[in-house]
Amino acid sequence: MSTKHTYTPPSSTLRAQETDYYFCRLPSAPKLVARSDSSTRPWRKLRDPWPEYHQFTNIGRHEGLVSFWLNSSKREELVNLLDSRSVQFTSIDPVKVIEPRRDIWSDPVTTHRAMAIAVKPGTLSREDGAEVVVECKALLERHGIHDVEFVIREAECFSGVGPKFPEPAEFANAAVELRIPVSSTLGTAISSTSAPDGAGTRGFYVASEDDPSKLYFLTCRHVVFPSSSNVEQNAEYEYPTKAGSLEPCIGVIQPPAGTLQCVKEGGLKKIKRLEDIVASYQREAGALEGKRWQKKLKETTRWELEDHQKKLEAFKKELDALEAWGDESDRVIGHVVYSPPITTCGSAPSDHDSNDNKFILDVCVCELDPTKLGSNNFLGNVVDLGGDGDPYTLVKIISRHKLKRSINYDDMRLLKLEGFTPIDEMVNPTTTDVGGGDDYLRVGKRGGATGLTFGKANNLPSLRTYDFSSLDGTASTTKFRALEWGVFPPEPEPRGPPIEEYFSAGGDSGATVFDVENRIVGMLTGGSGTRDYVDIAYVMPGESIVEEIGRRWKRVNLNVLRG
Repeated sequence: MSTKHTYTPPSSTLRAQETDYYFCRLPSAPKLVARSDSSTRPWRKLRDPWPEYHQFTNIGRHEGLVSFWLNSSKREELVNLLDSRSVQFTSIDPVKVIEPRRDIWSDPVTTHRAMAIAVKPGTLSREDGAEVVVECKALLERHGIHDVEFVIREAECFSGVGPKFPEPAEFANAAVELRIPVSSTLGTAISSTSAPDGAGTRGFYVASEDDPSKLYFLTCRHVVFPSSSNVEQNAEYEYPTKAGSLEPCIGVIQPPAGTLQCVKEGGLKKIKRLEDIVASYQREAGALEGKRWQKKLKETTRWELEDHQKKLEAFKKELDALEAWGDESDRVIGHVVYSPPITTCGSAPSDHDSNDNKFILDVCVCELDPTKLGSNNFLGNVVDLGGDGDPYTLVKIISRHKLKRSINYDDMRLLKLEGFTPIDEMVNPTTTDVGGGDDYLRVGKRGGATGLTFGKANNLPSLRTYDFSSLDGTASTTKFRALEWGVFPPEPEPRGPPIEEYFSAGGDSGATVFDVENRIVGMLTGGSGTRDYVDIAYVMPGESIVEEIGRRWKRVNLNVLRG
């Protein structure tokens, strides 16, 4: 006899305390509006002063949900249901909800699957939300999916926006983080001459198949054209190639003035700390003079003194080198040559009715100024892992995140990226970690705002809403929805406290996201939450970007190293 599945609707709307604290551990601490499991997983206050909290992680493998979510007609049923209830959703994310633990050291991590719907703040009441999650849950059950809940929260989606490049810093340089912002490695902060106050990140390099002598780099369109959110200005751009054209080019600035100032201030603070440490060791060394019985302590003190003196000199040298980048005209590293309007492109896996499953296209192609390149300062699509110059610190980063390390010890800090991660492998990872019983793809990125971070790629894409307003400020006149790949913070330890870090923030748009096989996953486009506190970061796949550029402009590839 088959078992009939029934669903009991929530008996009442949520209490105010639950709406405020249910997601208080997410970076943006969004308000909960409604959830379909409020009766089966009732809210409870823990015995300690802290209330329950929940976090998001990747959805994991779920064949039933894959068949539903990657079938555009089935997915549209859910979208139409939300539209019929006038739900102003900004994104729909397939997730696992990490449930709270009474004892973080002894209780295992437990999760349940859910479709997380983000709505514009203040647009959906708790009462209406309770009805919506009941209808959404019933829709999934009609498709034979009984173990996926619905949760609605308030959250916006957003898009965060000289001399030759120096050579990459030597392996043991303690001040490497001061050189990265002005280097040719991936993940440096940029802005444009058309919007110098905005900031984003330079993405990966590509070469034209028609003219291999030219080198290009990519970033997000909204980094260079912040006004693209207006209908009238979201139009294709191509720099005139005709001789005598009077149209000024749109330059790309690396780093922006604000970033350069922050780097300098950080360097000065580090120098002050190192000077204090050196002075302390000098006093200690002086006090030990003549004390023969303190031989071991004297040797340790001398070694620490010399080590910190070397670090101090490295920081002073790098800080002096930054003075060459003071003039903005020296920091213009190239110009925009092509940018399609923000629209959709590409497709999801072909075995799931992918023709109408479109990923976002938010890209800008920029030509690199050849005078910035020398024989030793360009290594291709390389991510600098940075660090403090201590090999042990670098080994810890590589081991913790299971990165492919270079055979050459001196190049271990530089991660060379080759090829793209196939979209099919995003859904069904083959090079994976296992967390909570599910495979997931570990990914990383270096961004202009948050530097080097790592996270977990979702197994299914998110659906994000794009609204375009008119220049006169009237209501949205154009709306479309596109798929983007979600990335979550790292998996919490089976026994240990929750993860407090996040993957990205405003200013990281355009950053190259890579996997542990040193392949390019795609470019970061924004996130859900707030600009400063991102709950879920979004990525457009690299394969679809390159294919669409080839269809609309020129065929490009990753073969960027000359000779």
